[in-house]
Amino acid sequence: MGASSVRWIVAFMLLSLSVPAWAHAHLTASTPADGAVVRSPPASLQLDFTEAVQKRFSLFVVLPLSVPVEAGESAHDRSLRVHALAAQLADTVMADKGAVKGRVDTGLAHPGGAATQVTIELARDLSPGTYVLVWRALSVDTHVTHGIVVFTVASGG
Repeated sequence: MGASSVRWIVAFMLLSLSVPAWAHAHLTASTPADGAVVRSPPASLQLDFTEAVQKRFSLFVVLPLSVPVEAGESAHDRSLRVHALAAQLADTVMADKGAVKGRVDTGLAHPGGAATQVTIELARDLSPGTYVLVWRALSVDTHVTHGIVVFTVASGG
């Protein structure tokens, strides 16, 4: 292997090491998953991120979402409408910095520090219906990402 090949390998390795500094904390999974229908109310929600988030400086709020029934609506159209309503609610939550009434979360299971996995505890008496988790995460690289997770607790669970 020649000297120029070694330089290219070293340069590639150095660039590879710096990639995480350019990344953001994107949500990779949630339990329950976005759009899930669960038979019984979950005790908590779990979020998995691509990189650690600063939990103290992040926002996680779970609220009930009022979704009026529309006659003749397809499942796809209902899903689109539910997510549009959830996005509107998220805008309100963000504008109020999480200080909204009607929250059904009781806070983070482990509130301090940074982690790639975040668990949000829920009230024990969730009624059947649709709920939205509104989140805004400050990653350890100081970038902010945000999103929503919608799930439904089925009747008769």
